[in-house]
Amino acid sequence: MKRLLAPLLMLLFATTGAQPQLEDRDATVTVHPPKTRQIQKGRNVTQDVTLATASASYTLRYDIVERSDDPQKIHFAKWAPTLGFTPLGLIGPSECLWYNQGFFAWTFDGHNINDTRARFRVVRQHGQDAMVEYVWDTPKVTATIRFAVTAGSDKLLFVGSYQPKTEIKEARLRLLSYPATFAKPWQRSVTTATRTLTTGKSVPLDLSKERWVLLEDTLQGRMGDGSAGLILGDTTAFSRVTLDDIGGYAEYVNLTLAPGRRDFALALYAFPSIPDPEETRAYFRRSADQECEALARIAKADPEKPLPMMPTDRERMKLIARKDEEMLRRPQEIWRPDPTPLGFPWASQLPGEPVRVALLTPRWRAYDTMELARRLEMDVKHVYFDSANALVDTERYPYRAQTGVGPLGAGVVERLATRACTDPTREVIFVAGLNADAIPARVRDTIVEQVRAGKGLFLTGDARAIAAWPKELVATPDEALTAQLLEGFPWEQFHGLGKGERGRLSDKSPFQAYRFGNGRVIVFTARFGSYSCLVPLNSAIEGLDGATDRILAWHARAMLLAASRPARAQVALQAPQSKPAAGAPFALPAQVKGEGVADLLVRVQDDHDVVVYQGTQKPADGKAQLSLPALPAGRRYFVDVAARNAQRECLGFGCALVEVTGGPEIREIALNPSVRVHPEAVPMVSLTSGGVLACEATVGSLPAGQAASMRWEVRDAFDRLVARAVSPVGANGKAQAQLRLPPAVTVYHQLDSTLLVGERVLAIRSERFTVPVPYPYDDFTVLLWSYPGGDPVIRKTNRASFDLGTEMMDLCHMRGYTDAGAAREYALAARSGLRLVPYVTRIAGEGGEGNVLKPGLFDTKFLERESASIQIATRQAVPYRPAAYTLGDENYLCRSTVEVCAAPETMAEFRKWLQARYGTIEALNAAWKTRYTGFDEIRAPMWFAEAAKQKESFAAWFDHRAFMDEAFALAHERFAEVVRKEDPGAKVGWDGFLGYHWQSGYDFHRLSQNLDLNQVYTTYFPQGELVRSFARPGALTGEWSNIVADKEDGFSAVAWHHLFKGHNSSWWWTLWGCDYTPFNPDTSVAAMGEWFFRSVDEIRAGPGRLLVGAKRDDSRIGVWYSHTDYYAARLAEELVPNAPFAGAGWLDDHRGLLQAIEDLGCQYRYVAAAEVEADPKVLSQFKVLFLPLATCLSEKQVAAIRDWVAAGGTLVADGRAGILTSNGVIRQSRPFDDLFGVRSPAGLAAFTRKPVESSIPMLADETLKVSIMEPDVRLAGGHAEFSSGETPIIVSHTFGKGRTLLVNVPFQTYRAVRSTSHADQALEVLGNAIATAGVQPYARVWTASGRAQCIEQSLFVDGGLKYLALEQDILEPGQPAQEATLTLPQPAFVYDVREGKPMGQGRTSSWRVKISRGRPLLYALLPYQVREVRAQAPATATAGETVTVRASVAASEGTPGRHVVHVSVFAPGAQKPHRLYSTNIECPNGQGTAVIPFALNDTPGEWRLEFKDTASGVKATRTVRVSAARGR
Repeated sequence: MKRLLAPLLMLLFATTGAQPQLEDRDATVTVHPPKTRQIQKGRNVTQDVTLATASASYTLRYDIVERSDDPQKIHFAKWAPTLGFTPLGLIGPSECLWYNQGFFAWTFDGHNINDTRARFRVVRQHGQDAMVEYVWDTPKVTATIRFAVTAGSDKLLFVGSYQPKTEIKEARLRLLSYPATFAKPWQRSVTTATRTLTTGKSVPLDLSKERWVLLEDTLQGRMGDGSAGLILGDTTAFSRVTLDDIGGYAEYVNLTLAPGRRDFALALYAFPSIPDPEETRAYFRRSADQECEALARIAKADPEKPLPMMPTDRERMKLIARKDEEMLRRPQEIWRPDPTPLGFPWASQLPGEPVRVALLTPRWRAYDTMELARRLEMDVKHVYFDSANALVDTERYPYRAQTGVGPLGAGVVERLATRACTDPTREVIFVAGLNADAIPARVRDTIVEQVRAGKGLFLTGDARAIAAWPKELVATPDEALTAQLLEGFPWEQFHGLGKGERGRLSDKSPFQAYRFGNGRVIVFTARFGSYSCLVPLNSAIEGLDGATDRILAWHARAMLLAASRPARAQVALQAPQSKPAAGAPFALPAQVKGEGVADLLVRVQDDHDVVVYQGTQKPADGKAQLSLPALPAGRRYFVDVAARNAQRECLGFGCALVEVTGGPEIREIALNPSVRVHPEAVPMVSLTSGGVLACEATVGSLPAGQAASMRWEVRDAFDRLVARAVSPVGANGKAQAQLRLPPAVTVYHQLDSTLLVGERVLAIRSERFTVPVPYPYDDFTVLLWSYPGGDPVIRKTNRASFDLGTEMMDLCHMRGYTDAGAAREYALAARSGLRLVPYVTRIAGEGGEGNVLKPGLFDTKFLERESASIQIATRQAVPYRPAAYTLGDENYLCRSTVEVCAAPETMAEFRKWLQARYGTIEALNAAWKTRYTGFDEIRAPMWFAEAAKQKESFAAWFDHRAFMDEAFALAHERFAEVVRKEDPGAKVGWDGFLGYHWQSGYDFHRLSQNLDLNQVYTTYFPQGELVRSFARPGALTGEWSNIVADKEDGFSAVAWHHLFKGHNSSWWWTLWGCDYTPFNPDTSVAAMGEWFFRSVDEIRAGPGRLLVGAKRDDSRIGVWYSHTDYYAARLAEELVPNAPFAGAGWLDDHRGLLQAIEDLGCQYRYVAAAEVEADPKVLSQFKVLFLPLATCLSEKQVAAIRDWVAAGGTLVADGRAGILTSNGVIRQSRPFDDLFGVRSPAGLAAFTRKPVESSIPMLADETLKVSIMEPDVRLAGGHAEFSSGETPIIVSHTFGKGRTLLVNVPFQTYRAVRSTSHADQALEVLGNAIATAGVQPYARVWTASGRAQCIEQSLFVDGGLKYLALEQDILEPGQPAQEATLTLPQPAFVYDVREGKPMGQGRTSSWRVKISRGRPLLYALLPYQVREVRAQAPATATAGETVTVRASVAASEGTPGRHVVHVSVFAPGAQKPHRLYSTNIECPNGQGTAVIPFALNDTPGEWRLEFKDTASGVKATRTVRVSAARGR
């Protein structure tokens, strides 16, 4: 890697006499192309501007919605401007430090400029400083903000001034920051020159001493973007500066301008690559005062002239240089062609020097250029851009705060690009797949001058990529050079470039050449996929590798011409005057002009990538008759020729298309048994366990008098030859064969039928078919998000993902395809070996004018259009037997602040729903407290604002919310039925729900009832718990690991986390294209890929199958779930603002409770209110039931809970239980007072009662601040375990045979002490209640100082066998590893499953453990000792034979239970297990079998089989000597 990165580092740090020092004039502005989109409010315009130096870069984003009624005014596109902030934020280098949606609010006597549209201009584009200007012209003032950078500085200057139009008494500025990260937990503080503050509101600064501020997060182990810095400059500009909400989620700085002052100059700081707050403090203490003085001078400077330079700190500059060097050494900067020699080398060896190239290209489109370098010998100095549209693009690093991988500084990359292009050794500047306007103006100007002076310029891209270059570059066409480009390549026959094909942009040739000054400009314009820059889009299924090879060779020709290196030998292949006859050898005339040609390397390849011939031939006197073999009918052929010297260096190359004519043809192939579900779909052969495939071919134009035969060969996606036969062709032209297929290991197959006369091949035909192998839902599998389109790098990484251990791909965005288009995408995807999860639609709406949801869930046109698209996407997927179908990722009902939906069609359905719910209008009126005479009078919903004013009932609002949530679920079910109609029995559902919200539509119980793909984000705890609680039996469940998989420990643990949660899959976004992929840009495996798949290998080798087949225990603890409780929390947010039970406090309450149960060593299952409503007996499975903020309960639910407690259950609640009915009617008496032994307030007063702050004494004379949820509760028979004055805080009581516990503080209180020494004491209350109910932790895990913190235990039960899983909370990064003693309630034969060894001799009940975030633990607790694994396998086998292997587990006593024995199969000489043959053997009663379907072309020799019992680690080894198949 050092060798590969050395040129990049030399570019950065080299300074030569011929190279001017750029650093003194390194400040630049790049104005990015605006992005526009039409939304409900109007046209959304987003304009990004980057200001950069060699030290730092800052990207501003102005994000507005245009107003058609007043072009001087704007609507807001995001949330922050609605709070008064100007919609101008910093999106880079951090989105949080100076908030990306808007970080400043500027008001003048209360008048805000933020809804006025700003005028923008670039004041200076580059030089010793660079500056942009925004002007807001309002009725009261003209306000101007100038942002600038000066050369070498790492600060963004924020210079403001205003001109009043009326008298202004006070001008205020408010700045907004989220220090380090948006992620919880946080530990915010503020540091100034004199102090560090951790809490406070409106804290004034002493402006004589405190001239700079750092807004920080100092949480140990915190991953994030570091501190936000502010330098005040001339502090006399301000009469007052205060710090607000110190320690809060967001922190603020308020600045009031001094009377008479109309200007200020501030400096902002954000530097995520050096996030350490202590380092930043030291830096500011050294340098900030000096920078203040410079700012004061800048405030007085003429902005139309270059600004005075900001000072730089030498120590800081050295640190930045070291960080830059570290960044350039990271794997994300690798440009490295695959060293594997190509079968046909083209110009990979040139006489003389390689072509010396300066390459500018997007990082994730660069793979094509590396493949070009395999076909042309090049010396490349590369500079990666983050995207086609931007030098630096933070959107390509969505997880930079977690992974620590972020963008390079724009100034650094610009300097690299400038140096690469001006390097005098470079012959060609190669700009591949970049839009010209993404290239900084200074670099673009440099390139133009370099080309004028004589360098070549090679540009590739679509029309937009070329358009922004100066017109003079392409003003002088060079027709002769263009002719040289096109000569010798049948380019219109290449995939994607024929007339009307996807990749072609016009009728002209995609290659055009121009002269510019002393240089050459070669332009290749085409339409590319998202991750290609040289290979055009196409619609082909076959022949993609060969087509890519030739297109890249064509680009090699272009590169040589751009370098003014014409071929030393011209190769011109002349198509025969008439097409050669099929099945007969022929000669192809060739002209070879040039000196030193020793031979011609000739390849003939058909349009299915089959190489028919490759060899060397000798030219004579500049001419050659290439002797080519007989070519069968049914294919087209490309003849590739490379002229070589005696050293086998390429002197020239060319290509020709040959089509044969006449001869017999294979007209039709029939397969039996097979089904074709649609004319465009491939046949489906349902022989998953193997069997006989009857094949029949019809041959036309058979040669008379010659005995013909048909050779039949079946290969799968891995080129395994699985069946072969030869049969005669009858006089009637029919050929038949019976092919015995082995059990399939993959879905994709291909039958190659070859017509022979003797050994002569006359015709060939291929038929793709599938074998719909069942998906292994009974094992733990992995999914990667992937992309359609067929880009070469996606095809390669799809297969690489399979090789690493992935089983599924989420093939995204399969909407809007034709049948042929969808069939093509599935065929390409299936060849990777990955199983499909087609992404067939997405359900996500936004509220607009009139409170109408777009698209509407009852909009007939939308439903019909989407259903038709889903139908196509599904029926073409059916042959591939998808693992599941997703109806979209990140679906939601509505995310806007507008409530929905009042569309006429929605209201019509709402009225029907109400009538079904209430039966009569009288019943509705009783609940709603209304006086309707009929349902048809309900013309509009009750909206939130009106609901908040109600005194007796919120039911009208509740009902509409419940109806919309039901509509959201029904939309999923409606589309699922479209899928199931095409693919009966398919698993269909949703993946990746966003954050839970009252308008999200996320009633998890309802959404799981009829949908059996349920998948969420790990980070959105407790969504995963809701999924595992409500998923249907056999459902595919899992979680996206984004954010949580961060560093090595996160990636190493996250798949185990998903397994331990009870899921059967782990999902990773994304395969390619950003900072969060398993691969580096050269497709080598990235560190995060190695970490993740190392753990996946381990899980796939038995533990996954073992646990998926067992039952996850729930400790008989139930947690109440009612989605309507979130409605109540939303109302409380309005009526009791900031209460812990208001808004998202409901979710936090659940989180606190679940974490407490987990930390106690127990588990739980959610029980839905709807389940109890349908069957009250559901509660009988629980010993303990928790009611977290269960505000809404129906009478039936209340009765069920009361009966359950009376029968012996233990009920625990934290207040507000049953204040409302399940549909929002305000109760006038509380339903559980007698259960809890209290007297509670009721009615609206109870619902709107504010909590009271109090404190609970803790150990060491400390106290814990708490919120008493219901201050007016009083004892009425219960026992107060703890009180605050007259108000009981903890009340225990008995009711019938049961017990109750009322905790009058929110469960979320536990979260505040969870990682502290007070955690044990806080857990005691719930722990005692659980223990009294007869529920014990699975194990006692204690360190020397007490209970191990943040440890979750899960128990999996499989008959008499148990498996204990332990993990440190993966959502709490930074927690130290803990050494503890684990003690079981009863002894067992214990095995460490991951280490494969017993824990002690005989039965064991206690042992030492070390638990860390990155190392989850798994123990088998068995009732017997595993003595041995007895393995059976045949000693010999023949390639093509399916062999059966057997495993049995011998126990020390009794009959063994269910075991899983993993057999790792090693091919001769292999170090890694065979991906397809290694398998888990299911062993009920300790015995089981598996088959290994050896292919006919498998390597002969000794195959090693290693058997391992997953639970105990006991092993056995066998060998099978495989002999070659007969006839091979």
